Amino acid sequence: MRWRWRSCAGTSLRVRRCARSVSRWCRSSSSWRETPATSSAGEPGPRSSPAGRPPSRPLAAAGGETARQLVEVILDEAAGPLDVTSLGALSVERRTRTGGRAEVVHFRSAQVSDVLRLLLLAGRVPAPREALMDALWPDDPGNAAHNLHTHLSYLRRALEPHAPPRAPSRYVVRVDDAYRLELRGGSWDAAAFEAEATAGLRALATGEAGAGERLAGALARYRGPLFADRPYLAAAGPLRARLEQLMVDASLEYAALARGRGEFRAAEACLERLLAEDASVEPAYRLLMELAADQDRPERVARIAERCRRALRALLDAEPSPETEATARRLTSRASVSPPGR
Repeated sequence: MRWRWRSCAGTSLRVRRCARSVSRWCRSSSSWRETPATSSAGEPGPRSSPAGRPPSRPLAAAGGETARQLVEVILDEAAGPLDVTSLGALSVERRTRTGGRAEVVHFRSAQVSDVLRLLLLAGRVPAPREALMDALWPDDPGNAAHNLHTHLSYLRRALEPHAPPRAPSRYVVRVDDAYRLELRGGSWDAAAFEAEATAGLRALATGEAGAGERLAGALARYRGPLFADRPYLAAAGPLRARLEQLMVDASLEYAALARGRGEFRAAEACLERLLAEDASVEPAYRLLMELAADQDRPERVARIAERCRRALRALLDAEPSPETEATARRLTSRASVSPPGR
């Protein structure tokens, strides 16, 4: 039994030393079977161990089993948690269990990373082979099975460059005729954002304490649409739309909450970030106008109203709603407005 190990900059020195030790032990424990012994007459004789003792097949079998167990321990230690960033461009980092620096995972091609994206979207439910093939190669059914096998191999190699060939993957787990992605204690920013934003909105609706902090924490995770580097991945469409709407709701609620506290700069920054993502969100313009009026800036109210009109005409070929126009007229007609609570 001989194991071939690939070098990996992110694998700890201790893991690499263990791998080399196991490889040397495996080769030495099986060397007595590779070289035939010779008798005193020069003719081939019975095989013997390196120490001259007759071979013990049960002992050799036990040694092989021990080696396999050691290899399993090494692979488990080397396969640290995966941290996946998908709000914006996809990025994957593999941490080490020994506290070393995380290593960025590089994929051979965009389709290899698409396999990872589909496994992420499947969540804890294993993704069937047929579903993966239909999503990635719908126009090439004849080669889809071969393509999937090849790209799964590339994905495993990218995630586990330290693993020997044909070793079971710790990340891409096969379940019958389907596959599941294991983050092994890592994180996925899209799932974390959805959970935190939903909890913040629920806490705000029920009047629980800490709703603003939860919303702020969730919005800090949002760095763009889901899989922004692959906008035409159809399987990601439903989740992408849900997360975008959740970001809009969380931003508006957090800005209104910050306005009520008198934190005008925080509210404005949140709304401007929202409009940078989607300049057609009318409620954001209305809330910006309210914030400008709270700070006795009627001229800014007029500029925000005009900005809203230009954005909606350019993006939607539409005019602002009557509610938005009424808000602009009401606020510009007042010379000054005292902020709430003053």
